[in-house]
Amino acid sequence: MRRPVSGTLSAAHVTVVHGTHPVLTDVSVVVGPRARIGIVGPNGVGKSTLLRVLAGLEAPDAGTVDRAPATLTVGYLPQEVTGLDGETLLDYLGRRTGVAEASAALDAATVALTGDTALVDAHAAALERFLFLGGDDLDSRAAEVCADVGLGDDRLEQPLAGLSGGQRGRAGLAAILLSRFEVLLLDEPSNDLDFDGLDRLERFVVDTTAAVSVVSHDRAFLDRVVERVVELDAHDHTAREYAGGWSAYLEERARERVHGYEDYERYRNERERLV
Repeated sequence: MRRPVSGTLSAAHVTVVHGTHPVLTDVSVVVGPRARIGIVGPNGVGKSTLLRVLAGLEAPDAGTVDRAPATLTVGYLPQEVTGLDGETLLDYLGRRTGVAEASAALDAATVALTGDTALVDAHAAALERFLFLGGDDLDSRAAEVCADVGLGDDRLEQPLAGLSGGQRGRAGLAAILLSRFEVLLLDEPSNDLDFDGLDRLERFVVDTTAAVSVVSHDRAFLDRVVERVVELDAHDHTAREYAGGWSAYLEERARERVHGYEDYERYRNERERLV
């Protein structure tokens, strides 16, 4: 029986510096149960870096990233669909769904298993994680999903490197559809997808019980799926959060620009009066 999907992934006062270049400054984000967060900002502002920090793949120079509970499963799917040397499509799907790592951990726990209580508990935890991530039936689900997205189950044992750009986009989509993480971090997931692929992606993001944080330049996609927007600022590298979806974010930003202009006009008029 699958445990309830819940938990919180949070970044508090995170700062990241690449060389002498500040990327993120004092950024805080909370990804709670079933959150739908869009992360936006111009190219190069640090959106992908923020996802990698949340995923635990890049350590911040300051600040903290916490998972509550510590066993919270977090999946990160990068923008580029790339395989390891000799990796097949099925291998890629196993890696991106977390099943391959969970399977290796379960194998190691099984080899180490003795009558020691701590080792028995470690094996039970490894087995639970493997099952929770869908490792027991990944092969059959992968065949079904790949056929469904137009890849064909006959490609599962073929090298990922042999796939075209469009096929790689569908492979990335398949990895998302097969994922059973409690938190999903998606970097430009709509790239290289046709209308059918976009529709499948949107339905998954809307319906999944997982929390989702997504980086995307597809405004229509964001408008349909996100409920909060985190904007990264290119000038001071901070983040600001807006409640509501993409349209609500645009309306609030428009109001801020109007208020900013009005504040400037009042300042200018007062300065001229004093002079």
